[in-house]
Amino acid sequence: MTSIGSLASAVVIAAPAPMPPITAGLIGFWDATYDAGFTYSTGGDPAPPPNTYVAQWNDLSGTGRHALGNANAGFHPKRNATINGLKAVDFSTGYVAQLKSLRVSGMIGTDLYPCTCFAVVRFPATIVNNGVIAGSSTQSITLRATSTGQVQVIIGGVGGPAASAAGVVAANGLYLIDWSHTSVAPQFNITVNATSVVSGTNTSVPTAAGTWALGAQNDSANLAFGGIIGEVLAYNVLLNSTDRTTVRNYLKAKWGTP
Repeated sequence: MTSIGSLASAVVIAAPAPMPPITAGLIGFWDATYDAGFTYSTGGDPAPPPNTYVAQWNDLSGTGRHALGNANAGFHPKRNATINGLKAVDFSTGYVAQLKSLRVSGMIGTDLYPCTCFAVVRFPATIVNNGVIAGSSTQSITLRATSTGQVQVIIGGVGGPAASAAGVVAANGLYLIDWSHTSVAPQFNITVNATSVVSGTNTSVPTAAGTWALGAQNDSANLAFGGIIGEVLAYNVLLNSTDRTTVRNYLKAKWGTP
């Protein structure tokens, strides 16, 4: 006869998701280190190795904005990369040589107006021109980089990007990038490894159309990031400088960014 004790010992309960130090206003949180935060593809992708091809990267913020893989088998990014020993998601390769991206369910441009967002990324060996790390298909609040090493945030898809100087990011480089945009007297700021690289005014307004995605924009292979993402946090509030520094310090200590 099976005892209650033996039944209880067989139950495995996933540890709670690790939360960042600031949670007020957090509407999107994707952490590649959390094993229970993924659903893997089982159809069409090669069987070995198991738990590799990402069909869904779960949003840990509690708002249900999960990042979903392309419905076509073989288009999924792989959770087989590491950043300083921590598991990360590789958007550069998959079962087939096609676009690797994860569409965020229920996230539109106006959800992030105002916003403060953070991303821990490692760039590929060749930086794709205008490759989107995270953003909308209509380029509402979109973070991308250019082949010259610029970092850009596109706001509203019009009026041009808020862009840093060239050479801010480099191929194979590991970076903590955070960016913000206000909704009143619109001001933007982009920070790379705790150094502000560009700030100013952009009067463009995000649109409600389009779908946010991690790793690409609008299913366009020409706008795919092609690198590695460790963690992304999206807040629909403008964090003050103290809270922004707190989140940066948490990510830096965790991922070992410069």
